[in-house]
Amino acid sequence: MSYRTTKKITLLILITALALCFNSKVFAAKPDKAPGKEKAAPVAKEAPKKAAPKYDPKEVIAKVGDNVLTRQKVNWMQKDAPPEIVKKIADWWIETELFYEDAVKSDDMFKDEMDRYMFELQYKKMYVIKLVEHLQVKNFNISDKEAKKYYKKNKATDSKLQTLGQATFYHIECGTSEKAQEVLKKLKAGGDIKELAKTESIAKDAKQGGYIRKMGFGVIKNRFSPEIVKQIEKAKLNKLIGPLKNKKGKFEIISVESLKETKILSFEKARKKIDSTLLGQKRKQYFADYKENLKKDNAEKIYRSPILDEPAEDKEKK
Repeated sequence: MSYRTTKKITLLILITALALCFNSKVFAAKPDKAPGKEKAAPVAKEAPKKAAPKYDPKEVIAKVGDNVLTRQKVNWMQKDAPPEIVKKIADWWIETELFYEDAVKSDDMFKDEMDRYMFELQYKKMYVIKLVEHLQVKNFNISDKEAKKYYKKNKATDSKLQTLGQATFYHIECGTSEKAQEVLKKLKAGGDIKELAKTESIAKDAKQGGYIRKMGFGVIKNRFSPEIVKQIEKAKLNKLIGPLKNKKGKFEIISVESLKETKILSFEKARKKIDSTLLGQKRKQYFADYKENLKKDNAEKIYRSPILDEPAEDKEKK
């Protein structure tokens, strides 16, 4: 691609960006004034809405040389624009075309080769982003067989196929295993977990007696740990569990006050979520295959320096 063509494409991209900006700011209709506090006037019957005027999409609104602004292109920028807005669009378009023509003739836009290279790289990046967006929204059909197979395999582990349970419980967080065992002895000797939490726990909720009300298992998993969730799910009410290590490496002693079990959704209720998951997987695989095949099909064009495949240790030695 020639440098001149590169500049043209890049500037067209910039013009499009300006058009979008202009469309959202200059072309936008002014909002109605906020209603005052005065008494509302009687509501009149609404007049029938006027049908949008019909225009010939090929109608020429403006020209600069061989470049033509048609009614259709105006509508792309602002649908059914009134005459005063059409005039603004046309004047802006004429100026843009003139600036563009002048810009592609200029050799003084860039400070140096690096400035030019980075500019051209940005326009390539914009095209790549657009292509990737296009590839990643490809549609795929999800068959009943595929959906049922996924449901059977994942219904017990995929939280999207479940109505997650929740728990209300007291907990004491201790900094070390030794401290946790010390507190556990006090609890087994008849100590009240709520009161001991206020003096022994290092958790932020210690002052509230370490009380956690109706926390979903998903939140418990993220805040504490997957193992703690498992133990809470099968815990007997008002019985001590732990010490258990949390995500921070601290130790938890827990007493569950109430439990609501996790329930697996029926296949019918889970179907949309299954389809969404499988569609995402197929799109991801499709994009990965596309990228790999693109490299294979263009292998003769590609050169990679041997240093790119050297182990990191060898590079450091050099």
